[in-house]
Amino acid sequence: MRFNLPLSLFIGVIGMLIRKSYLTGFVSSFNLSLLTGGFILSLYFYEQRYKQQYYFYHNRGFSRFVLITCSAAINLLVAVLLYAISFSAHA
Repeated sequence: MRFNLPLSLFIGVIGMLIRKSYLTGFVSSFNLSLLTGGFILSLYFYEQRYKQQYYFYHNRGFSRFVLITCSAAINLLVAVLLYAISFSAHA
């Protein structure tokens, strides 16, 4: 999340400036970045920078696959909640 959130917020602000509806532009751009490019980029940066920290999770019984899957699920949950909030605010 350390890398993904700032990048997704930046992309969300750019999307907000491009679209007519600020809220819809921000939420859709933020969610798209959060679930795709920002997530992949954060996985890459974490692998490059904190590779040795995976041992901590491995000692707890978590594999890399489980960690990545849980991170993706949390990002998906945040994206769904933001879409629900933005659509209820638009209605």
